Amino acid sequence: MPREVCVLVTGVGAPGTNGTLYSLRNNYSGWSVRVVGVDASQDAVGRWLADAFYEVPLANSVGYVAKMLEIARCEHVDVILPQTTAETQVLATCRQIFRRAGFAVATSSGTAVARANDKYKLLVVARDLMIPCPEWFLVSNVHELYEAAHKLGYPKKPVVVKPRVSHGGRGFRVLTEKPWSMVRFFSKKPSVAEMTLDQLRAVLAKRPWPRDMLVQQFLPGTEFSIDCFRGRHGFIAIPRIREKVCSGITMSARVTMREDLIGYCGQLAKELDLVGAFGFQFKLGKWGVPRILECNPRVQTGMIAARASGMDVIWAAVLESLGERVQLDSVALREVAMRRYWGAVCSYGNDVVERI
Repeated sequence: MPREVCVLVTGVGAPGTNGTLYSLRNNYSGWSVRVVGVDASQDAVGRWLADAFYEVPLANSVGYVAKMLEIARCEHVDVILPQTTAETQVLATCRQIFRRAGFAVATSSGTAVARANDKYKLLVVARDLMIPCPEWFLVSNVHELYEAAHKLGYPKKPVVVKPRVSHGGRGFRVLTEKPWSMVRFFSKKPSVAEMTLDQLRAVLAKRPWPRDMLVQQFLPGTEFSIDCFRGRHGFIAIPRIREKVCSGITMSARVTMREDLIGYCGQLAKELDLVGAFGFQFKLGKWGVPRILECNPRVQTGMIAARASGMDVIWAAVLESLGERVQLDSVALREVAMRRYWGAVCSYGNDVVERI
């Protein structure tokens, strides 16, 4: 018999919110889903897409957990589904608190999430599993930064730098001395991700470093996001090529069932003890070898492509958190293309005037 559930979705100002809500409301179980959206911004687009909306403190604020418990009780929530990195970590860490209060949280354990979010620890795990990695160094001061960059071939070769723990591309830069030719100037959009090593040094010299940074080999090839689900009764991974990316968001993608990526993700998911919906990112290096970039132990913005290919990993994560059996043996996947486009919600006060 069809059931009715209430799902609290966090970070409903995130770019993938519409896709997440579409998966929930058009789930393959035929259940009726009421969506309660929360966000730290009262102007989050999810305010007009969800059935109910609440403004909440930032995830690292003292009152965040108490506010989430209050909303969950008021709205009779069954499952909490986080969409942002910071909220996923907090909710995973406090998962038992919510469970004792009667609310399931669709995340891995707090330990698993913290380990997966740490790009350095992820690389160590991948290396130990003999999964291809980019060449990398962990640095904690300017001297080590320069030394690592030059070992990786800078300035003749571009080099990537990023914090161990970050989200949304914050702190990510490609260090390069590549000059802007006339053709490049008029044909390419400027990228804020590019800067020189000396420019980065000037930025980092202004105050003590807040955390260690990774200095990595730049990989010039195709990038992949792999949407994954792991539960009590199995694992599934759906790789997709990120054909076009805008501000870190996949705008165009194509599902392609690469067995090497599926195998790598299965190994990593088991070792990291990840459950529910999560994803990995790989990029091709020299000779076309895919190398691990990072893990997103949460809902990824492009997971709607996995649904179109035949496996709704978002809804599967909700079912898993409710203790329902997720059937994977009958899933038939197909290779599909996804094209994201911009839409809009026009409102007057709290009333939606038009959705475009």
